[in-house]
Amino acid sequence: MNLTKQQQSIFDGLMISDAYLRKNKGVNGNARFGLTTSKREFAEKVMQIFSNFPWSDKSLTTFDRYDKRTGKSYSSTVLRSRCISFFTNQFNRWYPNSKKIVPDDIKIDKDMLLWWYIGDGYLRRKKSRPNYRRVELATDSFSIKELDFAIKKLKLLLGESSIYEERNEIMIGRQALVKFASLLGNVSPVVDYQYKFEFGQYLNNNYFKDSFKTRPLHFINKFRKKNKVRELDFRSKQDIRKVG
Repeated sequence: MNLTKQQQSIFDGLMISDAYLRKNKGVNGNARFGLTTSKREFAEKVMQIFSNFPWSDKSLTTFDRYDKRTGKSYSSTVLRSRCISFFTNQFNRWYPNSKKIVPDDIKIDKDMLLWWYIGDGYLRRKKSRPNYRRVELATDSFSIKELDFAIKKLKLLLGESSIYEERNEIMIGRQALVKFASLLGNVSPVVDYQYKFEFGQYLNNNYFKDSFKTRPLHFINKFRKKNKVRELDFRSKQDIRKVG
């Protein structure tokens, strides 16, 4: 089975995040593709993109699980394929020593990054700073060497500014986040994850260049003090003058 270039990018984006491969026991055992998510729509979208995968009638299953720690029930959806040699080849690529790695031949492009972000990305915001945005990619299962490799790849796509490792996760901020938001846009292909695409003014390529050009510091400081915030929201210079 062959994948299109776009499918391969999306596949790698899923694999570096939430997706996994499981190999049957035995020398000749083939592997299967799997994905577990709290959003059924996410799994359905993956099935749609990879309509050429060997899905069975029971490949998509949703069930409730009880968490003793919280005393609540949570819904989970599991997506599984049948076992074929294609997934075995991918298993050898992603799990060469039975542990998931970041393959040396991985390519980070728009489609790969989009589905990596949907699967394992988080948009950090702060109430006290209306404009604040940072993207965090959960990569704690990978080694520091692998993270450094992935960061170098990301910098080739997004630029050198503010892409770094923190707590074994990859952080994207400032100008790199402007490029990230511009590349991915503000509409999620999975509706349930639309909140991850609320990039605010970072969708404006000139955000940092224009942000304080027409807003004198005198009025900015008054606005901050009156509204008890560290940063301006999206109000214009005239609005700031009124509250000042």
